[in-house]
Amino acid sequence: MKRKIIFLMTLLVLLLSSCTQASNSEEKDYSMIFSAGWWTFKNSYQNGEYKKTFLIKYDTLKSIERIGSDELDFLKDSDKKASDYEATFGWDVLAQMVSRQDGYFFQKSLDSELPKWCTGEVEEEQQKEPVQKRNNCLIVIESNKSITINESTTISYTQIQNVYNNDELEFNIIENKNNLSVTTDVSSSSYTVSCNSTGSISYQIVDKTADFSSNIGIITFVESSNNNSNPNFTTSALLVGTWNVSTTGLIFNTIEFYADGTGKVYNPNYQGYNTIKWKIINNNTMKVTNSLNQSGNATYNLSVDGKHLTLKDFMGVSWEIEADKA
Repeated sequence: MKRKIIFLMTLLVLLLSSCTQASNSEEKDYSMIFSAGWWTFKNSYQNGEYKKTFLIKYDTLKSIERIGSDELDFLKDSDKKASDYEATFGWDVLAQMVSRQDGYFFQKSLDSELPKWCTGEVEEEQQKEPVQKRNNCLIVIESNKSITINESTTISYTQIQNVYNNDELEFNIIENKNNLSVTTDVSSSSYTVSCNSTGSISYQIVDKTADFSSNIGIITFVESSNNNSNPNFTTSALLVGTWNVSTTGLIFNTIEFYADGTGKVYNPNYQGYNTIKWKIINNNTMKVTNSLNQSGNATYNLSVDGKHLTLKDFMGVSWEIEADKA
């Protein structure tokens, strides 16, 4: 009898052990493998459904990049940063929460389940009305301007009308054949320009809000007049720019001198132009080389204000050529 009781007790222990192992095998496996991207977290499980859903995007270091709900991007138009949510919605925080307590859901999101703010589709931009051109908007800038390099120069508009302080203004470089690095800052009253190399650019001031662009101007960046290695700086700087030729009987009526020692001669009413290279030899003489690599010396006389120029023997023209700065 005693042996029978011991046998039954042993059998009972084995049965209880077997049931415990079976129960443990049926427990949920909360272990998960991390991968960067969007994850869905749900909590407040009540009456068979989740009351709150959160969408969190983690980078490869598990840091939060974006966070929101089904309808709302928490970071848009908010002073909060993604890092502000780390303590509550960090990946390790949520993974441990799910593993320790029922009533939570946390797993990698499917792309098909993500709302539009997560996938980058912005309905507001598609519905945004096109920019309307503002009537009577006017921006006029100087046609030619010389600026000393390594200095920040503020330039006022020649004329401006119906341009508002909150307009989005832009300094638009049209031609930069010298590949200059130009720094600019534009406001509704003036614009600031600086560069650390000599050369020329052509540009416009664009009011993107009003959909209006100014006339085209040329800025020539020149060395300081205190540079003793360039005694002809003043004359060189004043020559740079566009000159309108008033002398008749010529094929060309426009001359352009660039700060890098190049230029061109042309008539805007005809196609084509002649490129030139120029170099000041002394106070009254410059050496000019045309596109055929033919060189010759031309004499010049520049007015004190730098607005009127007289040339002789320029481009093979033996008589004096009169020109005014554009």
